[in-house]
Amino acid sequence: MTPEITSTNPVVQAIISGSAPQPARLAAARGMLPLPQNDLLEVLVALTTSDDAQIAAAATETLKAESSEDLLIAASAQDTAPAVLAYLATQPDAKSEVYEATILNTRTPDQALAKLAATTAHSALLELMNTVPKTRRWNARARVGTRKKWYRLPEEVAHGSTAGGG
Repeated sequence: MTPEITSTNPVVQAIISGSAPQPARLAAARGMLPLPQNDLLEVLVALTTSDDAQIAAAATETLKAESSEDLLIAASAQDTAPAVLAYLATQPDAKSEVYEATILNTRTPDQALAKLAATTAHSALLELMNTVPKTRRWNARARVGTRKKWYRLPEEVAHGSTAGGG
């Protein structure tokens, strides 16, 4: 499955979709292509999950070598790809400033924020998450809560009951 590509750069689209040749993808994973920072980060995040182990390892190493200042700029920018924001929010060794900027960025996916909330021990980050305005989807789910089941329990699946309730 190809990840969502937000860049309009045809080189980025070819690399992420897998239509670029392997040497070009490897060069991108090593950060050797002259791409704008946002495009480079989008490519690197996508390539960390490549089927080619060499490309995935190179992309991971290149991302680890990125400066915290560059990551903070990306986390703060409103044109950063949601996949990059999700990556930044779920990195266990990121600086708290990067986490804060990612939390405040309205393009950060809800799932990434939920994962960050579940894994962080920083009370200041949790407080910040509670004060940030939520998306419509987040608010709707919060209103419904557990009143309406959106899943089936294992017992229901095993006994052939219908899903739902409510």
